[in-house]
Amino acid sequence: MARASKRFKDAQTKRERGGFVPLPFAVIRSQSFSGLSAHAAKLLFDLLAQYRGDNNGDLCMAWKMMQERGWRSRDTLEKARRELLDSGWVVLSRQGGRHQASLYAVT
Repeated sequence: MARASKRFKDAQTKRERGGFVPLPFAVIRSQSFSGLSAHAAKLLFDLLAQYRGDNNGDLCMAWKMMQERGWRSRDTLEKARRELLDSGWVVLSRQGGRHQASLYAVT
């Protein structure tokens, strides 16, 4: 028994700290998910990377943030954003404006 608990503690030290987003097979195998373009799917995962368990509705797709995640084209980001909104994967929770980013929630 002691050997198993030591192995578990060793595994904890090797793990990267941070969150976890479970994605059920039912979601991954759905027609709606498989119908997403590659850019829209990547944007969805980039949004989920911001999710901490209590901040749905406070997820941001601002250009500066997405550049850090590897996005290189504003037009591609906008098309992916529009696709996620139109397909119902995300909803706008706060309309941005001058000096304030729009915020989104994953549905």
